[in-house]
Amino acid sequence: MRFVSLPAFRPIVDFDRVRQALGGSLAIPEELEAGSQQLIDQVVQVSQPRGRMAVATIQRKAAESIHLETAITLHGVGITALLRRCDQVAGFIITLGPGPEKLIQEATKRGRLADLTIIDAIASEAIETLAAQAQEFITQRMAQEHRATTVRFSPGYCDWNLTQQQQLDAFVHFEDVGVQLSPDCIMVPEKSISAVIGVGPEGSLGRKLAAHPVCAGCPKRDGCPGPPQD
Repeated sequence: MRFVSLPAFRPIVDFDRVRQALGGSLAIPEELEAGSQQLIDQVVQVSQPRGRMAVATIQRKAAESIHLETAITLHGVGITALLRRCDQVAGFIITLGPGPEKLIQEATKRGRLADLTIIDAIASEAIETLAAQAQEFITQRMAQEHRATTVRFSPGYCDWNLTQQQQLDAFVHFEDVGVQLSPDCIMVPEKSISAVIGVGPEGSLGRKLAAHPVCAGCPKRDGCPGPPQD
């Protein structure tokens, strides 16, 4: 078992992706889109990205569960399929900190509901870019050890129940980057992402393990909220 602090990644916001998330160009009034860069700058300015990863050895695999060396068990068909050829698991937590949520609260108090919606979408895009950077960092770090990685997989994806956040919290220690779990397993601050990445032997340097072993037959494939499948 080992812990590593993630680098101080910087949020990157592509407003075209924010626009798409809100339903396209018609969903954002022209006057609000004109001020979008200012809102992006505000979100980036108040964000305080922090992240942490942990790596543990897989002790035992069952039909629908993965048992780690830390006495932590990951339950679910999807996560078990993802880790079927792995011998280690890397877990991570990344957060923007409480700043963006304070901006949303301020917009709410001032009755600026349109700003609230756009700020929330910008912050969601920002944390996704941080999670992608965390995934790339872990992939590159494992490659230096001649190890391969899967894509990331988070509680709430596929059949992996959100309550598994508790197991991931016990594994990675969310509190070390200022993230807490609510009684219903929602992360606070909400603009945070937790995930696991499988680690295993590679056939040749830089070659990844199968990325989405259960996606092909999944009935939710077309509307999946998970990471890109390509």
